[in-house]
Amino acid sequence: MRWRELICLPSLSFPVFSYDSMMIMLRNRRNPAAAKLLIFLIRHKVPVLHRLWGILLGCDIGCRMPKNIIMPHPYGIVIHSKAVLGEGVIILHQVTVGARNVDDRAPVIEEAVFIGTGAKVLGGITVGRHSIIGANAVVTRNIPPGSTVIGINQIIKERRPKINEDHLEF
Repeated sequence: MRWRELICLPSLSFPVFSYDSMMIMLRNRRNPAAAKLLIFLIRHKVPVLHRLWGILLGCDIGCRMPKNIIMPHPYGIVIHSKAVLGEGVIILHQVTVGARNVDDRAPVIEEAVFIGTGAKVLGGITVGRHSIIGANAVVTRNIPPGSTVIGINQIIKERRPKINEDHLEF
């Protein structure tokens, strides 16, 4: 096999990732190289490299990563292993998505949610689609779809979806 077809770790007897999957990852222009590599290592379940790269970035991400997650600054991000992230979620740096207590459930973040710098999303809550969580906000209760949250659980704008025959519009 040529090196372009398969890249293996010397200490492991099985392939870690293929050349084609690396090229697809590098063509994604929405995330910087650090985030691309972190997402790639998490998705392909490379435990040693994932932990080392996470330590270097100060990240601890244990959940399943959706296809089009965006992390423009992947530094200091902590995501609970049982958290659920929807498609198109944007997570900035120093964000925590996790449980309030050891026995508590993890949050569910639905599609197209923006989570600002330093925000904390805690407990077994649901953040609705197309919501915006401001910088340094603390969210501990359910957020309806299309809402903007700042401070500590302060919903400043709640958009009601318009009901159309074909689909919902915001």
